[in-house]
Amino acid sequence: MIGVQTGDSAGGAALGGFAGIIICSANLPDKIAIAADTQMDDGVPATGTVRGITQTAPNPDVVAATTAAAAYQETGTNLYTLCRSL
Repeated sequence: MIGVQTGDSAGGAALGGFAGIIICSANLPDKIAIAADTQMDDGVPATGTVRGITQTAPNPDVVAATTAAAAYQETGTNLYTLCRSL
């Protein structure tokens, strides 16, 4: 699933700093999320222009209360949502 969401600095920036329009891709297997973040950014889910969220349910909303994962964990079963501020 690919979605467009808003991180509003008035209500709190999403993912530790994103404000404005955010594009996200959900339900990514761990290997894909790690590869995409590494290729497009710094490979760290909590920093840079691409942020990663460990999913606990399919198709999560990214809201101001959501925090990026501290590190990717490749288990073969983890799913991530990757977001990038536009």
